[in-house]
Amino acid sequence: MEKKSTGTGFVVRRQRVPNTQNLEMFGKVMQLMGVNNIQIICEDGKERICRIPGKMFKHIWLKPGDIVIIKLWDFQPTKGDVVWRYIGFQTTQLEKRGLLNELYKHTHDTIHQDNYRSNYGAQKESLSEEEIELVTDDESADESTE
Repeated sequence: MEKKSTGTGFVVRRQRVPNTQNLEMFGKVMQLMGVNNIQIICEDGKERICRIPGKMFKHIWLKPGDIVIIKLWDFQPTKGDVVWRYIGFQTTQLEKRGLLNELYKHTHDTIHQDNYRSNYGAQKESLSEEEIELVTDDESADESTE
């Protein structure tokens, strides 16, 4: 995630979102099933067995309840790879933007706005001064080549 300062006093944070053209979607970790296999419920309502690719295997640690981006295999769409994991404040930003509503319909989770306000009341002022820019993986790759 990258911060950029703009002339208006806002801090722009870039946040990764799924690219549906590349068969990516949000998912929620339901169960760890061994070495690098994970059971994930996806935003289309299907449970899939996904794996953690080698480049992420020892670098990220997943636990049940984490929100992730998975990339479906084009030759076997019942399986996929985990390509991104969101941490707490990133999940909160996605909830505020309504991007996790479809996923929460299938996982029966709710967004607790009152709980958010009471827990993060002191930080609310700093959060209002930030803008979040949502990007897909293709857009971030285009900018890194320039």
